Amino acid sequence: MEEQIDALEKFSRPGKSHAKLESLAGEFRMESARVAADGTESRTPLQGQARLEWILDGRYLRWDSRAVIDGRNFTTHGWLGFDNRSGEYQLSMITSVSSGMAIWRGLGEPRAQGITFTLEQFDNRSGSRLRASNRLRILSPDLFVTEDLDAQNLPVQRTYYRRLTK
Repeated sequence: MEEQIDALEKFSRPGKSHAKLESLAGEFRMESARVAADGTESRTPLQGQARLEWILDGRYLRWDSRAVIDGRNFTTHGWLGFDNRSGEYQLSMITSVSSGMAIWRGLGEPRAQGITFTLEQFDNRSGSRLRASNRLRILSPDLFVTEDLDAQNLPVQRTYYRRLTK
């Protein structure tokens, strides 16, 4: 048993893909914008703060955010990491405006085109699978964005995360 645990622990150690997320650790101010088909942005009333910090020896970034939309407070908690076994980024989120747990799976390069995440859920009412896409892009050490994507993978909403502290 000890050999199995040693092997699991060794295989699960953070690697290069985890290191690509390093600049996401810190405190950020959040602002959101709707994105029109022509790429122009119009600000939305979402504003807030997020804190991302490494947990479990650098295996995951814990992602906590608080936002205000039209005077109402919302809280989100998440965990972002890279699964060495499946070779994909994974993002799990829970929020005060849902009773479900979202588990997103993604591929890509955080500093280039970004990591495109996909969420698949079963809709009991229609009996079909629902799919949503989101992209996380690191624009600089002090700025990253998340984008809600349409069926053609074009952004329809973008949230900017600007660093408050290092």
